[in-house]
Amino acid sequence: TRPGMDSGCTVKLCESWDVERSLGSPDPRGTRRFEADGFSSRVVPDLWLWPWSWIERTSQPEAMEMVMPDMFRRQTWVAKPGEVKKVWREIDAEGVPLGRLAAEVALVLMGKHRPEYTPHTECGDYVVVTNAKKVELKGNKAEYRMKQRYTSYPGGLKMESYGQVRENKPELLVEDAVRRMLPKNRLSRVMMKGLMVYPGAEHPHTNQKMETLKVK
Repeated sequence: TRPGMDSGCTVKLCESWDVERSLGSPDPRGTRRFEADGFSSRVVPDLWLWPWSWIERTSQPEAMEMVMPDMFRRQTWVAKPGEVKKVWREIDAEGVPLGRLAAEVALVLMGKHRPEYTPHTECGDYVVVTNAKKVELKGNKAEYRMKQRYTSYPGGLKMESYGQVRENKPELLVEDAVRRMLPKNRLSRVMMKGLMVYPGAEHPHTNQKMETLKVK
């Protein structure tokens, strides 16, 4: 059955083909005639050319049932805003490399861990990162990799190492790494609202049912 048609109706496709230009068919390759229990409907454009809204019901709609091939059915489910139920996930950043941590968090924020992932819809979960102050920076990145910013004044270049940022503002270090792994569009700003980073092991979301997220 299709929307707008009564349930329990049967429509059989006749073998006869006909061409009727008066219906405004864009392609005169053929139209098909439908009949149900001896009652014939008018000639309608070919099923392969026009949607099902062109098909008129016969004089006995209760005796019709639409027989539709599988190829007409859309198998891919597209998520809409608000349809995906979000889950709270917690990850401990102690001893975890910054890059691997950011890659795993970005994957969950985008929702790519879900089978119903839709690129243009926010379908990610909430992620709580704890112990951000103990995140690992391999090699000499803590001393030699620099984070820079500019003020509004001449000569306002400010630079500090990743080690100093981890000590003073560990939330900024993790958020910047995750942001750069998200899509470069307006949807990423919505995804970032689901990320909560805390320098220690304590966080104010204890009333939520948390699921542990592990870095692979």
